[in-house]
Amino acid sequence: MQQSIQFEYNVQHDCRQAACSASGKRSVVQERVESDITEAYIEHRPFDRFLINTQAFHNAHLIREVLPKHLTVPVPYALDRKAHHDQIAVGLRQTQDEKRAKNAQKAAERKKRKRADNGTAGGVEKHAAGDDSDNNMALD
Repeated sequence: MQQSIQFEYNVQHDCRQAACSASGKRSVVQERVESDITEAYIEHRPFDRFLINTQAFHNAHLIREVLPKHLTVPVPYALDRKAHHDQIAVGLRQTQDEKRAKNAQKAAERKKRKRADNGTAGGVEKHAAGDDSDNNMALD
């Protein structure tokens, strides 16, 4: 029996629809020896449905020729892209403002600690400018 291979493609298991989860546990192997450290891994459930990313292939045109049109039409992430973008932007602005305030507070604390470590209080140094009495050495 003769078969004709038209092209290669890669499919991914549809974990979302199969409700796969990171419920598996296994020992981590370090330098070819099993350790006491464990890690979680995805336990795939049997589900005969696969995903093909038809927008990222070098041979996407071949896949689109073979598959029905309704399977290759891009599906928008959000129906109203502008509203979705604006909603995400509001949340990002809020988190960025919080991060900036937190970083400013940390910087002020570091500056205060640094002043305390240098023996200064409020930016006033211990010795007046030009007072080198501790550092003067006789050059005879």
